[in-house]
Amino acid sequence: MTGCQLTSGHPTTTAAAAVELRRPRVVDGDTFDATDADGRRVRVRLIGVDAPEIRHGATPAQCGAVQAQQELRRLLATVASLQMVPDPNSVAVDRYGRRLGYVQIEAGDVALLLLRAGVVEAWGPRGAAAPTRLSDYRAAQQVAQDAGAGSWRTCGTLGR
Repeated sequence: MTGCQLTSGHPTTTAAAAVELRRPRVVDGDTFDATDADGRRVRVRLIGVDAPEIRHGATPAQCGAVQAQQELRRLLATVASLQMVPDPNSVAVDRYGRRLGYVQIEAGDVALLLLRAGVVEAWGPRGAAAPTRLSDYRAAQQVAQDAGAGSWRTCGTLGR
């Protein structure tokens, strides 16, 4: 799996306040597009987790990619709006222009729900501060792995 890479040579922004987003449309298991209050499209990358890669051209999807995408789609399907909360340990925007943050819906922290379903793994960037929720995310991942939840059962290891 490949996560978002943060580089010191790329322009970054600092963390800001929570943002309300509407009409989410899932891209893959850890990324979605939504609309902000001004009507602009915003691409959001869930921070602290990584999903198996979906198919890109001739490169096939990694094991569990479709399941992660479907689970994120299921979680976001019924929400009219959601809250994206930046992490104080992270840049607000990665080198691909995606907003990085935690996403809250009525059911809870979306990344944590995906971890419990066993369709993503806890992740933090190398060479940068760990996301503040990473230890909680790793604990949730371990429970899912031990239980053989989701892709941990079907793939053995996510994304490989």
